[in-house]
Amino acid sequence: SDAEVEYSRKKNGSNIITKRKRKGFWSQYLSSFGDPIIKILLIALAINVIFLFKHTSWFESAGIALAVLIATFVSTLSEYGSESAFEKLQEELEEIKSRVKRNNKIYLLPATDLVVGDIVFLQSGEKVPADGYIVWGELLVDQSALSGESKEVRKYCSDFPSLSTDDLASHSRLYRGSVIYDGEGVMVIDRVGDKTFYGKLAAEVQQDTVESPLRARLQKLADTISRFGYTASFIVAIAYLFNNFVIDSGFNISIIQSRLSNIPFIFQTVMDSLILAISVLVMSVPEGLPMMITVVLSVNMKKMLKDNVLVRKLVGIETAGSLNILFTDK
Repeated sequence: SDAEVEYSRKKNGSNIITKRKRKGFWSQYLSSFGDPIIKILLIALAINVIFLFKHTSWFESAGIALAVLIATFVSTLSEYGSESAFEKLQEELEEIKSRVKRNNKIYLLPATDLVVGDIVFLQSGEKVPADGYIVWGELLVDQSALSGESKEVRKYCSDFPSLSTDDLASHSRLYRGSVIYDGEGVMVIDRVGDKTFYGKLAAEVQQDTVESPLRARLQKLADTISRFGYTASFIVAIAYLFNNFVIDSGFNISIIQSRLSNIPFIFQTVMDSLILAISVLVMSVPEGLPMMITVVLSVNMKKMLKDNVLVRKLVGIETAGSLNILFTDK
């Protein structure tokens, strides 16, 4: 009855899969600045603007800024578009209706309206709207969306339904996301929404993925660039100071001592050595690398889309390319 439906919905929840709140475009754009190479470029840009503005052309600063903006914007645009397409596909998959018995009548209701205890009538071609057990009939069910197995599973009524609610091999249980291949039957729903087997899978899919091989390599590259850059900068600064205080003095101790006692000379020399060191550090940063990587991955994403393969994350393309051996029984 309608009263029982409301009671069941309050007690067991509704048949809706909870979706993690999606990042907006600008929020996703800002998060793209967390790329390790992008961070180095931003530091280089800041140093370039603050310390070297009077000593270098503005073209270099503009070039670094443009490279950063293009790389982050193209990456965000590609991933945001793919995520939107993925969500649209998910919504279309969830827009199913089922024949349900309520108030001693049969109604055609959206799957999101179903609750625990509902009696659902199923026949070939229909999707199972929630988890439950079969109480009448015999069905051949395609569970490939859940198990990956293309062979249909025979389902029939049992006097002792499986107690394991996640046993896909059970002959008495039906699972959300499965498709009725043949036969007719009646099921009683005992799990809805996030509590279903499909709901648990959906929650895992929405979790943050582990660091990709590309991101790991870029982080390693960024660390290497930093080490070499700082080392080279330090050596250049020391060499410049040694040249000005020792070599230019002809290794004459008295001249060296006079220069060391000249505060304005010391200040100017130290500042020049610092500027030179920073220049070396800035020059060690590959400004075009992030932009090149983003453009290449974006082009590959478009190519895969033509083959009906939707890549949600740009780094997913490179991750797939890092596979050495792919084991499969299909």
